[in-house]
Amino acid sequence: MKLALTIPKPGKANRKTGDGVAVIMAPRSTCPGSCPMRPVTAGGNGACYAEQWPMALHWTALDSGQRGADAADTIAAISQLPTGLPVRYATAGDLPGDGRTIDTALATALVTATQGRRAWTYTHHRDGATIAALNSVPGGMTVNVSTDSLSDADASIDAGHPTVTVLPLGTALRGVRTPAGVPVITCPAQIPGSEVTCSECDLCARKSRPYVIGFIAHGGRAKKLVPLT
Repeated sequence: MKLALTIPKPGKANRKTGDGVAVIMAPRSTCPGSCPMRPVTAGGNGACYAEQWPMALHWTALDSGQRGADAADTIAAISQLPTGLPVRYATAGDLPGDGRTIDTALATALVTATQGRRAWTYTHHRDGATIAALNSVPGGMTVNVSTDSLSDADASIDAGHPTVTVLPLGTALRGVRTPAGVPVITCPAQIPGSEVTCSECDLCARKSRPYVIGFIAHGGRAKKLVPLT
C-alpha cells in the first residue's frame, strides 16, 4: 500500500487546511464498504467530496501507483517532520487496511509517528476496540469516528470516541444537538465570513471533548445528502 505525503511549502497553503499543515492521502482500497458516500456504482450515494475534480485525479494517481510511496517509508517520513507541525491524515481514504479491517500494526505505527504533532484523521470504520487503542497512544493522532446521522453520532459518543458527523445543506450553523442532547459544533471554517483554517483550529485534534463536530455537506455533490436523524 502506498500513501501520499505532501509537506507544506511557504506560500503554497491549501485553502482548507491553511499554512503549515502536512497532509496524507490514502488509497481508495482503504475505504470501508459501509461508507454511505462511496460511488453509486458501489451502492453508495456518490456524495464523497474526494471523488470530485481535481482531488479525484490525485486519488486515482495514488491508486495507480503514479504517486505516493510505500506506507512504511511514508510513516518513517512523518516521524521526521518538525515537532508541533500539524498533520492531517486521509484527506482521502481511511485508516491503513483493506477496507474490511484496519491493519492494526500499520495504523499503530502511523499514530505513533505523529506523537508530538497536532495530528488528526477521520474513519468510517466501526472497530471500536482498535479505534480506542489508537486514540490511547500518548500524544498521537486523534482518530475521529465519522458518522452519518445524529443518532449514529450519539452511539459513537457513548462508546467514548471523538466524533464528527456530516450535516445536510441547510442545517442551522448553531443550536444543533443530537437526540441525546450532545451539542454539535459546526466546523469553524464553514461559518460565513470565517477565515479559520485547520492550521489555526484544533477542535478535531482534541481527543476528549463534550461535543460532536459537524461538517455541512460541501462540494458539487452536497445535494445528494438528505437530512439524517
